[in-house]
Amino acid sequence: MQLNPTTFFGKRMHIIDVHAHTFFKHPDFSDIAKGNGADFSLEGLRKECATNMVDFVGTIYNDFDGQTPIGVEEFVRQRQQLPAMFGIGIVHPLRTKKDSLKKTEEAILDGTIKALKIYPGYYPVYCTDERLHPYYRLAGKHDIPFYIHSGDTMGKGTLLKYARPLHVDEVAVAFPETNFIITQMGNPWLIDAAEVAYKNDNVYLDTAGLFSGMQFSEVYTKRLQYVVEYIDDPRKFLYGSDWPMVRMADYIKFVKSVFPKDMHQKVFHDNARKLFRL
Repeated sequence: MQLNPTTFFGKRMHIIDVHAHTFFKHPDFSDIAKGNGADFSLEGLRKECATNMVDFVGTIYNDFDGQTPIGVEEFVRQRQQLPAMFGIGIVHPLRTKKDSLKKTEEAILDGTIKALKIYPGYYPVYCTDERLHPYYRLAGKHDIPFYIHSGDTMGKGTLLKYARPLHVDEVAVAFPETNFIITQMGNPWLIDAAEVAYKNDNVYLDTAGLFSGMQFSEVYTKRLQYVVEYIDDPRKFLYGSDWPMVRMADYIKFVKSVFPKDMHQKVFHDNARKLFRL
């Protein structure tokens, strides 16, 4: 379904944020939002989108106690108040039922979710786990992207060995019909993520979660710019903020500093519009 962004905020805008969070009971997100002054609510998200010229925002409902696909019921309710959002359903391989795959497909078909996501590291499963294969095939069948959390994780109970971006190479090769998004550009394994995206036509990187309420040093910014130069393809990057980890205005400014100006239109808007068919 083609959506008209002028319907939502009254004027044409040029940014699509592919990575934000709307599980408003999440204690870590709530604490971080208080620290950076974000209004961690649906109305707060609406205001930040409108202020920062964000056409659409992809949202994740991080309730890991739910059954796969996680977030569907909340997406329906939240989208009634913020039609500019599109849902990213979580696949939790340790919390599935016999009808989980069927319900996931139903949510894709009715437009409730426009992407799927897994969280290796937050649960002890590699992205190569066979329990995830049916969901990769499902994403490929319906031409929706599949996010794979990669890199840094919050919480002492998480396990980083599962979250290294190099593992994505295996599933990208095994499922060439599915488009994969490595979140956080694989940070801190930036070069691994860059190589996987460079090598595989069906792998993209999003910019979400690279910092929360802090300014990067010039050295760090140069490391990110090296990734951009290494891949040398503006189609491979998608703007995501990881809101409420950061305020949108600050993050947009930061990401603009990483990418050359002639890449901004693709990174901030065109790539996502094409990949998510918005």
